[in-house]
Amino acid sequence: MSLYELLSKRQEQDNPVKVGVIGAGKFSSMFLSQVMLSPGIQVVGIADLKIPNIYSACKHIGWPQENIREVKNANEINDMAKKGLVAAVNDAMELIASDCEVILEVTGNPIAGTLHAAKAIQAHKHVVMVSVEADCMVGPLLTDMAEREGVKFSMAYGDQPALILEMIDWARAIGFEVVCAGKGTRFQPEYHYSTPDTIWGYYGFSEEMVKSGDYNAKMFNSFLDGTKSAIEMTAVANGAGLQAPEQGLGFPPISFYHLQDVLKPTERGGILPKAGMVECVASEDRYKAPIDDNIRFGVYVTLHAPTPYVKRCFKEYGVKVDSTGEYAALYRPYHFIGLELNISVASVALRHESTGSSLYFCADVATKAKKDLVPGEIIDGEGGYTVYGSATTSDFSLKNGLLPLGLSHGAKVIRAVKKDAPLTYKDVEINETTMAFQLRREMETRARNGEFRLA
Repeated sequence: MSLYELLSKRQEQDNPVKVGVIGAGKFSSMFLSQVMLSPGIQVVGIADLKIPNIYSACKHIGWPQENIREVKNANEINDMAKKGLVAAVNDAMELIASDCEVILEVTGNPIAGTLHAAKAIQAHKHVVMVSVEADCMVGPLLTDMAEREGVKFSMAYGDQPALILEMIDWARAIGFEVVCAGKGTRFQPEYHYSTPDTIWGYYGFSEEMVKSGDYNAKMFNSFLDGTKSAIEMTAVANGAGLQAPEQGLGFPPISFYHLQDVLKPTERGGILPKAGMVECVASEDRYKAPIDDNIRFGVYVTLHAPTPYVKRCFKEYGVKVDSTGEYAALYRPYHFIGLELNISVASVALRHESTGSSLYFCADVATKAKKDLVPGEIIDGEGGYTVYGSATTSDFSLKNGLLPLGLSHGAKVIRAVKKDAPLTYKDVEINETTMAFQLRREMETRARNGEFRLA
């Protein structure tokens, strides 16, 4: 039965899937705008540290303000749900304690996101983790926790990692070898050193434009400086057992017409050290000229024909292939972000299937210095002034004691670190009391003991 039919059935039974949303930002707003139009899903509550953010987001997408009521605890959330109203609460733990079936974690904060996900799993709730920052840091452990509790810990459909994993699953299920998988983005090497002060110049946004909209400088900067790409490709690698480049993504500039020509092993005329990699492709060349037919907002996989017969079929059916006729690519030119999130909600609640999970620990996001760091400096984390994220292998990360990006915010530098060098745990003082720190260290220990698949 299709997801739409399953949701419609729940609607007919007056038993909609009850959802709690943590975080009232852009991604949440996109989801909320579509859930109004979808059968069988009921948002029972929205949690945000700032209650006005909830009202603002709901007003922006056209939700009637009178349908939203500020409450204090789980019992009040449940009472509001029975009346068909949406509870606004500033304590995510009360939302987790309510009668909802699915928690959407949309804070974008790896420390808070890890805590919310772990507590929701312990409360036997399905978790859809929009905050990829947390997933790429402790996702394999949270996936394991969820399986033990009989619930699902899922990546968010509409975000690029889940869409890429869907394409990988399609390819493997019909017998293709996945040679490379990834997404498009805008990139120049100098962007690694972009800060919240320089970001709007790179985007070409005027002061007036920035002041007129809800523009988060650190968030936009994370997309530009390569950090978000490292985060998302690490999630893909850990979801599919692919390998990240040890020294970081290369961001080759490629149009969608030439993915299969370039993203194949070097021994076959491509740029990959081997098959089975993740990589981001740039939408402009190194001279800052846009690539025609780029996939800046899209996702892709490159495939290898397993037999001469399949190679012949590629040719017969007009598949774009490389010069050997053996390598092909499948791509999707764009993604709908939070507008597609209902797919994850329906999938975990009604089919008990995730839309992507971190099943391996084969990639990690290292923390690299944007400038020379000196003792006493406080690291401001993703999208800030001090560091950027770089994808690497989990083996390299564990052997060198690298500091995962998700734990970097607020860390104090205690040893000098040169620009572009990766930071290690020994380079910083860090808050070791957070659940995120404790779960990450547990995952590292278990990985060294062979309890997580590294590839």
